Amino acid sequence: MRKPSFWIFFIVITLIASFLMPGDDGKMFSMNGLLVGVKMNIRAAFVLLSFASISKELKNPIIKSILYKRGFANLYQAMELAFMVLPASTSAFPNVKNMIRKPVQSIAELILYAETILEMVKDKHDKLPPVIIISGNIQEGKTTFVEKVINRLARKNLPAAGFLAKVIYDGDKRTGYQLQGLSSDRSELLCTIEEHTDWEHYGKFYFNPNAQQVGNAILSSIPDEAKLIVIDEIGPLELGGDGWAPAIEQLVSHSSRPMIWVVREHLVEKIARKWTVGEIYHFKLHESPRAEEVEEVILELSGK
Repeated sequence: MRKPSFWIFFIVITLIASFLMPGDDGKMFSMNGLLVGVKMNIRAAFVLLSFASISKELKNPIIKSILYKRGFANLYQAMELAFMVLPASTSAFPNVKNMIRKPVQSIAELILYAETILEMVKDKHDKLPPVIIISGNIQEGKTTFVEKVINRLARKNLPAAGFLAKVIYDGDKRTGYQLQGLSSDRSELLCTIEEHTDWEHYGKFYFNPNAQQVGNAILSSIPDEAKLIVIDEIGPLELGGDGWAPAIEQLVSHSSRPMIWVVREHLVEKIARKWTVGEIYHFKLHESPRAEEVEEVILELSGK
C-alpha cells in the first residue's frame, strides 16, 4: 500500500466508475458512481490484505497440524499453492503507463501469464518428494524388510542413501540400536538401555548425541547419485522437533527424490502430517507386504 501505483489505480478506477454511472440528472459525472468506485477499491484492498494475512497464517505449524489432523491435508496443500502464486500474480500486473498506452496488449499479457502460473503450480507439486512409509510394531522386522528392499533395488542400479537403525542384542535381550550409513561406512551407537546421564532419555533408551549429529550429517549430504533416501526410523523425537527433524525439513523442502520412512504403527498419522510431502504409500508389516511390491512402487517413482 506504500506503492504510488496502488493509489493511482485507486483514483483512476474511482473516476472511471463516476463517469460510467451517470446520475439521475443526466450529467456525465455522478457522486453515486464515485461512491461505487470507492467501495470497489476498498473491497479490492480488503481482499488483498486478507489474502496476505491468511497466507502468513498458513505457515503457522499449529494451523497446519489442525488441518492435517481433521483430514484436510489436500485442502491445506491446495491453499498453500494458491497463496504461493498471489505475489507473482500481483507483480505481473502491468504498470499504469502501459495499461493506458497499450490496454489490449496489457490484458492479453495477463491472460497469457495464467499459463505461467499453472506451470509454476505444477512444478511446485512435482517437486514434493513421494514417501513410502514402512510401519510396524517393536521388533516386527521393519529394518530387515527395508534392507531387503534396498538390496533388491541395488541389483537394479538404484542406489540408496541415508541410514538404518540395526538392533543390538545381548543374547536374546535387545540392548540398543546401531546407526549404519547406507552410502558410506559411517556407523555410530544410536541408543542403549545402559544409563548415560548426559544423553537424552526416551522410554527405556538413552540416545547418543553423537549419533544424532552423524545421522543429521548423513541426511544433509545425500550424494547426487542416490535415487532413494532411507530414514530408519522417525518417532517421538522427530515429532517434538528433535532427532532427524531439522534434516527431514531440509530434505522435503529441497529434494524430490523418493524416501522410505520407517515408523512405529501408532505414530504413522502424526508423522505423515508433520511435513508437506507428495504422495504417501503406506505398507503395514502386519499385512505381510512383499518386498517386490515396495520395489515396484520405487521403480515407478524413479522412472525406471
